Amino acid sequence: MNSFIQSCVRGTIKGLLRLIGGVITVLALIIGAIWLASIQPKSTNPVTTDYSGGLTQRAGTAPISQAEFQTDIARWYQVQTSRFIEPDLLHVTFGPGESEQQKKCQGIANMYALRNGMSYFRVECWAGNARLGQGTVMHGVLADP
Repeated sequence: MNSFIQSCVRGTIKGLLRLIGGVITVLALIIGAIWLASIQPKSTNPVTTDYSGGLTQRAGTAPISQAEFQTDIARWYQVQTSRFIEPDLLHVTFGPGESEQQKKCQGIANMYALRNGMSYFRVECWAGNARLGQGTVMHGVLADP
C-alpha cells in the first residue's frame, strides 16, 4: 500500500511539472509574439548617413541621370533651362515673374543629392545675368527649402 501511495504522489508531481512546463512554454511564446509585434523600426526614413557624414543612396531607388533630372525639374519647378556646369553644380534659369526662386533652388539641390547619394551638391538659379538664389547640400545635410 505504501508503494501505491508513493507511485501516486510521484505521478501527480510529474503531471504537475509537465503542466507547469507547458504553461511556461505557452506564456513564453505569447510574450515573444507580443514583443516582436511591438518592435518599432529603427528609422522610418530610408535615407541613412555613412561614416563621412554624406548621404547614401535612397533605399530602393536608382541614381537619376542628369538628363532625366533636367526633364523632371523643368516639369515640376517650371525651369526654363538647366545645365550641369560640373557634376556637383547645376545652373537653372527661371522665366520672368517666377517667385520663391531660393526655395526652388534648395528643393532642386535636396532632390538631386538625395536621389544620387551625394554629400555635396549646389544649384544656382539665374535670370539672365542676375543670380536669383542658391541651394546647397553640404556634408549630406538637406536644408529646408
